Amino acid sequence: MKKLPNALMLITWLCSPVWAEASPAGNPIMIDLANIDATNMSPLQQYLKGGIIQFTEKVSSPPGADFFYLRYRFEVRGDGVYRLHIKGREPGARQLSRYSYVVDDGPVRDVFYRRQVNGPRGRVEGRDKLKLAAGEHTVELRFYPSQRMRVMSRVDGEYVGHIVSIDSMGFLPVTMEKATPAPPRTEEQRLLIKHGDSVVFFGDSITDEEYFPGHFERILRKTYPGEEILCYNTGVSGNRIWEGLARIDDVLGLNPTWVVTAFGVNDCMHMSPEEFEETYETVILRLQKDGIRVLCTTPSGLLPGLEKNGRYFHTPDRARGFDRTMAHGARAVVDLAKKHGCLLSDSLGVLTGCGIPRDQLMANQWHPNLEGGRLMALSILRELGLSKADVAKTLDSNDMEYFQVLEKRPPVTHPRHEVRERLPGVKPEGDIVVVSSFTDNAVYAFEAETGKEIACVPVGHHPMDMAYSAKRKELYVTCEAVGKIEVISIPDFKLKAAIKVGDIYPLAIELTKDEDTAWTGNYWAAGVTEIDLAEHKVKRTISAGAGAFVESLLFLEKRGLLLAGTQKGLVAIDTAAGKIIKTLPLDYIGCLVRDPAGVRAIDTGNWRTHTLSVPDLVVTKTAPQPLPTRAVTADDKTGDVWAGNSDTHKLVKISGKSGEIREVANVDFPFGITIIRTDAY
Repeated sequence: MKKLPNALMLITWLCSPVWAEASPAGNPIMIDLANIDATNMSPLQQYLKGGIIQFTEKVSSPPGADFFYLRYRFEVRGDGVYRLHIKGREPGARQLSRYSYVVDDGPVRDVFYRRQVNGPRGRVEGRDKLKLAAGEHTVELRFYPSQRMRVMSRVDGEYVGHIVSIDSMGFLPVTMEKATPAPPRTEEQRLLIKHGDSVVFFGDSITDEEYFPGHFERILRKTYPGEEILCYNTGVSGNRIWEGLARIDDVLGLNPTWVVTAFGVNDCMHMSPEEFEETYETVILRLQKDGIRVLCTTPSGLLPGLEKNGRYFHTPDRARGFDRTMAHGARAVVDLAKKHGCLLSDSLGVLTGCGIPRDQLMANQWHPNLEGGRLMALSILRELGLSKADVAKTLDSNDMEYFQVLEKRPPVTHPRHEVRERLPGVKPEGDIVVVSSFTDNAVYAFEAETGKEIACVPVGHHPMDMAYSAKRKELYVTCEAVGKIEVISIPDFKLKAAIKVGDIYPLAIELTKDEDTAWTGNYWAAGVTEIDLAEHKVKRTISAGAGAFVESLLFLEKRGLLLAGTQKGLVAIDTAAGKIIKTLPLDYIGCLVRDPAGVRAIDTGNWRTHTLSVPDLVVTKTAPQPLPTRAVTADDKTGDVWAGNSDTHKLVKISGKSGEIREVANVDFPFGITIIRTDAY
């Protein structure tokens, strides 16, 4: 293999802004990535592209080996202390594998991400300082099966393979610099962070993209210009508290004085508030075990508005549901901070209760904008002791205005996640109406005639749609965040073994007429899945199209067509052929209902109803949806319609005779509904 000119590579490497810092004494050692001494990766052309390491590998390791490796030889001209430095995409970041290294025959050491706030990206390094004697040495990069990239779903989701990208690698001498004395502080300067301290921001994309860490570091530099305080960013886009705990060594390797924890935005979708709280507590305790001071921030919330492209990522009803779940997570963080003596900055309370319209502080549904980030940063610094006199030194009028907003802001109390006391089920009188609560993680049952609540069954995180099989006396509930369908026996309302469908985020469910098969509509998997109800096993999955997040289903038995409501249109799937045969440009179809006139497709983004003729599937009428609901079912016997109002959080009954709307019960975010007949149980 041709060896590239080391001098040219070294100059390019050292001149990169990634290494723009005080140059240490001694000679940096550059590793020529193309000059490999030994490897079990073959063919090399698959892994080395343009002189850099860049590969995607589906298998966990080569046949008969425990890991992939690349070994290099290098020479040290004089004894010294060095640290491995790498330029490239960050190991452990979203959709990237972690990896390790071994020098000579020493121990296996992890490579970790190290980026200063407001600094360049793509810098990683070994955690340990290495004493290297003059002479020849080897360094081996290792890619273990346990370090592979995970599917972006639940933490126990399957591994999908190695994805690695390394631009350059070498060893930099470590110098022992003398500490400079701290400049004196005035009586008004009461910031808890001191000269010589280091602060690590630890969170998800809101941290990673520096919506608030950038402002934090800027304000700190302006208000305490003579003090040496290092600010590091270890945020990773898409992370939940699960991944935070898994990569906590990245944080510990920076030897921080303070850690600002900022999780909860992604967590609201993927785990229950109880699971979030339990894992968050583990993170706090692990940091405190090393004597690190922790400042907890609550998640910043989810805005139920349009994205910049004029579309919804989550339609307003689901967005508000996620926002409520995030409020439950915020309460968990508040309680944990108090329990473990951590400082607390209530980001959600700040962004929702400061008096500034929320849409002026958010860039999109999931992320604050830079002004929202400014408010969050000032809130954190205020909890750390930053004063109004300090803020005046930034000479930024917006800083002062927002700081004064924080001083006047009334406290916000977030609701704790609580499910009503479980009712095991009593013998009902007549038909039953069953409703799922998206944010309670529960299913409630009511007598249709009296409205009396007869059962409450806790289920998996974020229950959505439901279907009942009279043949099997089973109620099926899709719980999107846990990748399963809960099975509840009727009429005793007892949980049975769930049907595991995997990390596909099932939202909708539809049974075939013989009740032997269920179809689920899957959000992240963008498809429909066939399930054998006798075996409780998945049979196959059919794509609904790229990016077509499925939210509703309706099976047209005579034609063998499955209608799937998605964000990108209404898709008609031929289940026998396993392919899409037609797509109608009807967006955000969150509910499909049989109607005497054909099929009603409810647009949950704009609250309008499209009526489709059957079998030709042509839109015959479009009208405003009278009720904001994705949970609708009709009573064929009485003509009444039952629905869950997602704005008022009420179960309502609409009289088939008079059209009168009667509120029957309180159900928080009622997203699924069905009727169970007396003669069906």
